[in-house]
Amino acid sequence: MLAKNKSRFLSQNLVNAFRSSFKDSKLSSITDYFNQKEYGIIPVNNPLLKDCKILVLEMYDRSYENGVSTKTPTDLEIMKLFWKDWLVKSGVSESDIKLNGTFNNSQDLNYVFKDFLGIR
Repeated sequence: MLAKNKSRFLSQNLVNAFRSSFKDSKLSSITDYFNQKEYGIIPVNNPLLKDCKILVLEMYDRSYENGVSTKTPTDLEIMKLFWKDWLVKSGVSESDIKLNGTFNNSQDLNYVFKDFLGIR
């Protein structure tokens, strides 16, 4: 049986339920709320992940319409919270979620890759 606030995957329903529950809590920090209520995606048990570096470059934020946020916290803020937690608890050696919008050219993307890998 799964813990109350743990899930095997992050669905839109879970994002919406988390947002609603967080707002009802009257807490100011989604990170504090996430940790207090023990939300998360169930981590995997794979010792090979200690050798992995994962860089996430894109997620779709459904809480935006025509470039304007329609919900707070945004889907993106919630997704980043869940996925960062999962990456750490699954034992990924290094990870980052860079979601600064669309890359204008390959040079911008190369800069992000090289920075993540520590290549100067």
